[in-house]
Amino acid sequence: MSLPEKMIRRTATGVVSNTVVIAILCGLSWSCAPSEEVPSNVILISIDTLRADHLGSYGYARATSPFLDSLAEDGVRFENSFVQLPGTLPSHMSMLTGLYPEEHGVMPPTGVLSPSIPMIQEILQQQGFRTAGFTEGGYADGGYGFARGFDRFSDESNKMYNSVVDTLDRGLAFLESIEKEDRYFLFLHTYAVHDPYFPPPPYKTMFWDRPAPTQVEPTGPNLVKFNRVGAPVPADVTNYYKALYDASIRYLDDQLRDFFASAEDIGVLDDTVVIITSDHGEEFQEHGRFVHEQLYREHLHVPLIVLGVGASRSVPEIVQSIDLAPTILDLLGLGQQEIEMSGRSLRPLLEGSGDWEPRPAYSINFSGVERGVIDATDGLHHLLRVDDQPAAQGEWIAHEFSFDTAEEHIDLSAIAFHRPRELTVSVDNEVVVMFEVGVDWTPLPRIENPRPGGPVRVRVAADSCDAPSDVSGSRDQRCLAFRIRGATGQRIELYEIDEDLQEQRDLSRQNPEAVRRLVQRLRDHEPRPVAHAEEGKMSPELEERLRSLGYLQ
Repeated sequence: MSLPEKMIRRTATGVVSNTVVIAILCGLSWSCAPSEEVPSNVILISIDTLRADHLGSYGYARATSPFLDSLAEDGVRFENSFVQLPGTLPSHMSMLTGLYPEEHGVMPPTGVLSPSIPMIQEILQQQGFRTAGFTEGGYADGGYGFARGFDRFSDESNKMYNSVVDTLDRGLAFLESIEKEDRYFLFLHTYAVHDPYFPPPPYKTMFWDRPAPTQVEPTGPNLVKFNRVGAPVPADVTNYYKALYDASIRYLDDQLRDFFASAEDIGVLDDTVVIITSDHGEEFQEHGRFVHEQLYREHLHVPLIVLGVGASRSVPEIVQSIDLAPTILDLLGLGQQEIEMSGRSLRPLLEGSGDWEPRPAYSINFSGVERGVIDATDGLHHLLRVDDQPAAQGEWIAHEFSFDTAEEHIDLSAIAFHRPRELTVSVDNEVVVMFEVGVDWTPLPRIENPRPGGPVRVRVAADSCDAPSDVSGSRDQRCLAFRIRGATGQRIELYEIDEDLQEQRDLSRQNPEAVRRLVQRLRDHEPRPVAHAEEGKMSPELEERLRSLGYLQ
């Protein structure tokens, strides 16, 4: 049975229009009619901050994930699963609503999901499923809307590494309450891999068995402060933090092994689909920062492992976090829902039917300054478009600023924060001028474009920066260096990520055809709000939790 034409209202790029909806999102030729064998239950596990390439099943050399690797070998492993925004709150909202962040509109710190947008647990609850959700708070706090539709919900956390034990124990208690005739949906979320990277003994020394190279602990506030200063961190410090992150993954891996062994003993895993994924990755200075503030592969590429449906294999097609909600509904036989979603069911890929229309993955950062698209039309390409107009129009810059321009002459002016500083200007990685700038606006020497008519990459970097909190008693801890005039604020980067996994070789100059194609993809991709988020209020307890995770300063 094909889908009624009126139910498939999409643009050429596959974005659902804001009207009636769902083609539950099985692709234009996929039938959403329930199959003869419909699973009864789903367990969805989200491991906060877990980047895919730090798991053995995704090619990592360290033994971080023997149990998860065994699940990947037994199930369906998606090689190219990408999130739409590398942040806990909006990413999980996209998972559970099937909507792009721009469509559900829930952003930190106080956005709350509109009551008019249903979450999958609400749909399942209305269909008679028993539902339970156990998170570890922060930006997975129930007040943002996550508690809706769950018979049992908890967002409590003791903030330490054994939070995951409590979370999984709550999940097991729910599974023990399941009766033979029940159908259920269980959602589990843990910060076990998130900063602060404090794995318990003996895991702490598993991948770093020598003295720590720094006294600065890898807590959220410290890592964010590194980003604000903008200066490079010594390689041994970065490697130390990475080793603790990896040890946290291994600790979690062992806890999941125990959880599934106990669930097997309870006897509730038969006829159950298990989905394991993450809301975003984590950076360790691959692109000059820590945590998850940018839109590179280490921030967007997450594991996606599905067990209980389809034969064991790896799936190379590009998929997105927004695909999880329609997939769960489709697998449970509830595909025909008049619900607006932009995701599509992954069932064709899980079952290997071949009825799948490829499409790109899209991403955006919190400010909207950065947007990305990942496409497999001709190799696996990732295009990042940066449009930092605030910095180009005079906002203080922390350490350096890059932009593209095709102007014949590059005329810049700058002003230093607090004291004179030396600025270094490079064009396409070649230094062209070094110039001292004072605390009054100063024009820099005119720079001739070495490629008139063609874009060049201009980089302006300062030799130092100062925090307002250190020089004026302000509470502002950002490290500021200079302001600039005459810059475009726009930059395009292109990476062929199947050949350049760490995205270190920008090919935007070498492959203008791919740039044109993917820039057009981004222009065509214009999600509109389905409903506007409501404004919530943080409790003192939630504010404290968010500070401990480094989200609030």
